[in-house]
Amino acid sequence: MSKGKRRKTSTPESNHGSPSLPFDASSSNNIYEFSHKRKKLCFSLDSNHASNCEDSTCTGCAVGEIELDFTEEVDSESHKIIPLKPTPVQLYTLAVEEVEKEASDERGGGVAKKLYETALEEFEKLLENSEEEAEKEGVSDKEKSKATSSLDTTGKLSSKQLKYHYAMCCLSFGQYLQLLSYKLKALGICEKLVRIQEDYAESWIGIGYARIALAQHDRESQFKELSNEEEPDIIHEDELNHYEVAIESFDKGVSIYRRDNEKKFSLESIRIARCLQKYAIAMNISTHQVHAKNVYTHAIKYLRGAYDFSSDKKNMDDDGFVLGLWGSCLFYLARLTSAKQQDEDTLITIDDAIQKLRKAGELDQDGEIYQEILGHAYMLKASIELLNEEEALEAYDIAVEQFLKAYERNPNNQTLKKQIECLGLLDSEPDEKKQEKDQSESETEQQESE
Repeated sequence: MSKGKRRKTSTPESNHGSPSLPFDASSSNNIYEFSHKRKKLCFSLDSNHASNCEDSTCTGCAVGEIELDFTEEVDSESHKIIPLKPTPVQLYTLAVEEVEKEASDERGGGVAKKLYETALEEFEKLLENSEEEAEKEGVSDKEKSKATSSLDTTGKLSSKQLKYHYAMCCLSFGQYLQLLSYKLKALGICEKLVRIQEDYAESWIGIGYARIALAQHDRESQFKELSNEEEPDIIHEDELNHYEVAIESFDKGVSIYRRDNEKKFSLESIRIARCLQKYAIAMNISTHQVHAKNVYTHAIKYLRGAYDFSSDKKNMDDDGFVLGLWGSCLFYLARLTSAKQQDEDTLITIDDAIQKLRKAGELDQDGEIYQEILGHAYMLKASIELLNEEEALEAYDIAVEQFLKAYERNPNNQTLKKQIECLGLLDSEPDEKKQEKDQSESETEQQESE
């Protein structure tokens, strides 16, 4: 691409997302087993379903309640039909997956809500049974929760692991429908687990996730109270307190994993970084710049820790999601550095972000998202005064190239389209003329057929 005239550039106020990893999912590997084993999940509706609904794919409408019917799996050895009854943890996992598929205007009215409700009911039944069995056997809460393994000899979750999964399901459901009571319930369960067993890593990390959710809730509550529909200029003391406790809890949890379990240490560190990135993305960086910078710094610290401690660095080097998450956090951090503070370290941070985002775009199937952020990273680099004219023009040209590639991969990205048009890179007039031509040809064909 030929080099054009250097333009004054600015980066957008809004952050850009990346492929979602549910940070509220449990750290136990058991949570993912059902996704690989299940063949199909079917949904049926009760008799009160709207009689005029002819949509075969409808999973619920204004009338009627969703009923979940899981397909049966055939045992290949005995040729018997085995009823497929998912566990509460599996139902919770399915709920998280369904949330990812829902549009924002569908939230709370479809399959995900029913899956969450069913999972919570099943968790409560298991916990009630567990309490009854413990009472019969005379086992105390402390003895039950101090099981060394997350699974007992029958393959069932231990008491503490069951409670942790239940807490995370409550938290996820509370975030899904913005229910404060469920977020507080999740926090209470994890805090009780810590009091019973201080070195239980999952409970510390669960406290961190719950505290971040409560920090977000506090900010949203502040926003709703403002009559001018603007975000508060400062971070409220309650939100800051939740955040500080979250970081302390995350640190305690991962330090236990670092000592006992390398794989879980790396996996949970990445999840925590994703959680923090999502939290920071929701901020208005023009008014919460200092706090946002602090959050991205912590996210990068957890990613760096996971990488440095990993015995399989090549695996992380080839993970598109991890590279994209890391690169985007580096970019957002560099973008939060004011023009007066930009120095060689800022350039190093941007170049590191560019390297990771470029590789993530090549490795990940959702690479257009990383390409878009990569374009912004190059555009930010072009605006830094430390570069000479030739270096700045080269960075600008590469930014343009990345924007166009990202748009080519996903032409439905209207936000990117507007950004490209603002830069004068995409003329909407040809599209309008093409539509007029297509319409004219269609009318001609219709007249000829008549």
